[in-house]
Amino acid sequence: MITDIFKTSVYTTQVKNDSHVNFFKQILKNQKKINKKGVNISNEGGYQTYNFKSLNEVDICNDVFLKSSKEFCEKLNPKNNKHQIYNHSWWINENKLGDYNSLYNHVDPSQNIILSGVYYLEVPKDSGRLVFLNNDYGRFQGSGLDYFDNPNFYSKYIFMPQKYDLILFPPGALHMAEPNKNKKPRISVAFNIGILDE
Repeated sequence: MITDIFKTSVYTTQVKNDSHVNFFKQILKNQKKINKKGVNISNEGGYQTYNFKSLNEVDICNDVFLKSSKEFCEKLNPKNNKHQIYNHSWWINENKLGDYNSLYNHVDPSQNIILSGVYYLEVPKDSGRLVFLNNDYGRFQGSGLDYFDNPNFYSKYIFMPQKYDLILFPPGALHMAEPNKNKKPRISVAFNIGILDE
């Protein structure tokens, strides 16, 4: 008997709405005027806005972040109606030629974050893949972790994002965005979903 433990579920969907895309791109444009340097958290080069919490009640944010998160939660645990989820925070990343996001996770012990995600606004060809690393990667590196053709044993799992893709994952999942090899920027919105106790 094989028992799978500590599986990592990743949910992918598409939110094809140009008005939503333009909403976030306009915020990016405004932020670059206000703060030319942006903030430096996981980005290596490129531009990252500060963490938005004050705009979480905007209908577009609810439509993009919450709707997909509720769908994912229902697939994972359809009978759990005890808790309410909400938009905890979000920020925008712009990666130009050579820019990337280093290995990172969204764990914050002081917060009740249950999901993290990324919504892709612009994804030119060869602008970098989304890479998840097995949390045991450091311990098993070089020991044949990829020997089994089974996601539970992969050292990494790669997503080839497209425009409008929305990808949800556990906040503890180690991930990075590869360097952009295109002169056009890759633009995405990263976000966290929190949970309210009863």
